[in-house]
Amino acid sequence: MKYLPSEYIIYKSKLNIDEVKERLLIFVRPATGINSKINNHSKKIYEGRIVGNAFELQRLINYHTSFLPIVRGEIEDSIEGSTIKVKMNLLFITRLGLLFMIAFMMALCFF
Repeated sequence: MKYLPSEYIIYKSKLNIDEVKERLLIFVRPATGINSKINNHSKKIYEGRIVGNAFELQRLINYHTSFLPIVRGEIEDSIEGSTIKVKMNLLFITRLGLLFMIAFMMALCFF
């Protein structure tokens, strides 16, 4: 049973590493600060950074929420193309808050 939302997914692609990075760049814009989360109706629907063969991004939405996952990934070369390992997690402070809330609710149930 999952107590906190997180995912680890492996994608296999027939594209090479450079082609995968080019496709990522179509949809990812560089992170520009806290007030840049509002989508400006462009093709770029994610904000983040791509460094080498690794990337870290977040979805651009028109409101603020702490439950927006951070997507981290790594692109690796394979025989048939490339392998993309993706890990999605909440912010650390959000996970910590959820753990405290769950612990508090369990304590209320026992008493």
